[in-house]
Amino acid sequence: MTIFFSAAIYFVAIIIVATADHSLLRRYIPSLGFIFVLMYGVTYGLGLMLWRSDPSSLFGYGSLSTRGALDALLNYFSIGILSLSASYGICRVFLTRFRKILPQKSLAELSWPHIENLSSLSFLLITLSVLAISVMSFLGLFARSPAIQAQILQSSTIAKIIIGSSIISRLAPVGFFLIPFVWKQWSFSLRFLITTLLSVWQVIAISSGSRGLLISLPVYLIIGALCWQKIPLRLLLISLFAGALLFLPLAEHLRISREGDQSVPELKRAFQTFQIGKQLMGTSHEFYLALSPTHCSADLTKKLSEDLSAAIIYDKGVKSFPDNSLARWNVVGLYDNCLNRTLSLRNFDGFHKLPLGLLPSTFYKDSPNLFDGQELSEKLSSTLDLKPGEISYATISLFADSWWRWGWSGLVFGPATIGALLAAYQSFLSWMIGNKLVVGLLAQFLVVTLICTWINNTILTMTWYLFWDLPKSWLELIVLLKVLSRLPLRRISAGSS
Repeated sequence: MTIFFSAAIYFVAIIIVATADHSLLRRYIPSLGFIFVLMYGVTYGLGLMLWRSDPSSLFGYGSLSTRGALDALLNYFSIGILSLSASYGICRVFLTRFRKILPQKSLAELSWPHIENLSSLSFLLITLSVLAISVMSFLGLFARSPAIQAQILQSSTIAKIIIGSSIISRLAPVGFFLIPFVWKQWSFSLRFLITTLLSVWQVIAISSGSRGLLISLPVYLIIGALCWQKIPLRLLLISLFAGALLFLPLAEHLRISREGDQSVPELKRAFQTFQIGKQLMGTSHEFYLALSPTHCSADLTKKLSEDLSAAIIYDKGVKSFPDNSLARWNVVGLYDNCLNRTLSLRNFDGFHKLPLGLLPSTFYKDSPNLFDGQELSEKLSSTLDLKPGEISYATISLFADSWWRWGWSGLVFGPATIGALLAAYQSFLSWMIGNKLVVGLLAQFLVVTLICTWINNTILTMTWYLFWDLPKSWLELIVLLKVLSRLPLRRISAGSS
């Protein structure tokens, strides 16, 4: 399946979702289905483009395995995204007959009567989020070691509250998203305060090496501007281009400072913008999952015949080298393990965790963890005998998870099931907007938080997002808004410019 054919399929998927959610999108209300399909297009489209432009960034040189695995990922994506969008579109059309017709107004017009409350809410969320990120940095929660993070979470009640309440991942983005709408509502002094708080956010993001936090602020501001205001296309394109020129080198610098090992000179990495493709795509696991033993065999034969040092390493046995030796992780060993690996289908493995997995451990101590992406990446690492961290700790995506479970048929069944769930969820939110405007809009605002939360997650993890994480954050926003309506904070943020 060629890139152009896959691009055409993705374009069809966009049309299907946009048609199904036309009543929302023409009011500049970001829909759940559109956000999902858009995010997949950005991550896979940009990631595949960068990886195919520089396949040597994966194995150290362009290989049959590299190209074969990338083509497989393209096939997974094409079938999966079409299945998801088709299921979403069909279910949305069917469910619209049960919803109340929305007012013929834009998002800004719908929200204007409530601007004072939304202004106060944005101010509070930004303040809380900067406070939370400062505490997280002080506690060491930005450490790259999962073991250290787990230890901090177990010993610190404050850390549990910050992570459990989703202040950073859910509530903060809503505050950012509202800024373009409420900016003129704020006084000059308040704007200065907000600007200072947002600057503190970015400084901590840079100092902690968190590219996700670094990019989240400008992304949500841009999305908010698109939803709340009419921006000339030329200005938007110039802003995006300028932002990319600024962000990519900075993000690469953070990657090097975070991942480089100064004690091993060979591990000092040069600035390579194409490497960002791995992070944008979030599918370095899937690449290894899609490796073809046939391609690996051809690669290995070629490598041994052309590279004397590789042949020496292979004859000695890769495992005989020290763990901290770069040769220990030579591509020869990777190809050898790829050639001889056995990886069985997952089928319904992990589904026994439902529904108890939707209960937070705070309420049910033995609640099983539905975040199985790291577990799967460790399984892949063990199968291929990769060095720890060679497969990133992002997650297996929905499409790769479906293929790993049920093969090619899973690429139809898995995404279609998630698409139907998304359609039911969005139909409920639309009904809420038509009946309880502010309550419904707050839930819809939460949809945009999926932009920078890696939606490339497994079926179980995405179920957790939809049935626990989003509803919990929705309830928190409603409670905060109710509290704000009784506090003088409303007057603080109500000054004119």
